[in-house]
Amino acid sequence: MRKLIGSVSSQRDSLVIRIIYETGCSLKELAGIKVSDIAGNMIRTGKAARFSQISGKLSKDLKLYTEGNSIKKESLLFDISGRRISQLTESHAEKILGTRLTPHDLRNLHIMHAYLNGVYLENIAGQTGLSELRIFQIISSFNVKPERNYGNFLKRT
Repeated sequence: MRKLIGSVSSQRDSLVIRIIYETGCSLKELAGIKVSDIAGNMIRTGKAARFSQISGKLSKDLKLYTEGNSIKKESLLFDISGRRISQLTESHAEKILGTRLTPHDLRNLHIMHAYLNGVYLENIAGQTGLSELRIFQIISSFNVKPERNYGNFLKRT
């Protein structure tokens, strides 16, 4: 992911990829984010007014982007369609990584990486708006060996 994010030269495109990966938001949620939905290290995503955490660096970069492009508070953060978001995500991944990654793939990577870093399923569910069962199904689809995670589990007990 670092290679992909670090190699995208367009500020907007880089922010699109980073938001999907850091929040685990869906394509529809990303397309609907307004500037007013960003509050410090949180972004409001979805109709349920769910807040997702973002890094301080992403928060700072979003502020620079909105101020630099004179985007008003009530405006959409990115005035691009969901289809265009998919196209740019897929094209950058193909050019940089040599593989096709959709926004949905980035969302699933967020879920998997959070899980591998010891984040509890209920917290991942809260961040992404998915059920714990769906989170478990996504994690299972990656075929991660259970013993790889027991070290983190034992450290918490």
